[in-house]
Amino acid sequence: MGAADLAGHGFSDEHGTPTDTDRPTHAVATLTADGARTRLTLVSSFVDAEQLERMVNMGMEEGLREALGQIDGLLAG
Repeated sequence: MGAADLAGHGFSDEHGTPTDTDRPTHAVATLTADGARTRLTLVSSFVDAEQLERMVNMGMEEGLREALGQIDGLLAG
């Protein structure tokens, strides 16, 4: 198991062009053994409270729940 540094994420326009390269968020994904299971821990860090609020208002929590809810099906093939 291990960790992946997902640094350098930020906002982009409708074409995928980064719009705030001076203010990227930072995230680390860690996989750890938990008996016969694997635990995924995601930790996101933000430049300031304004950036965090912006992400929450854009639906980050709901988007992550939806994406993570698909993992079991993807792993099952």
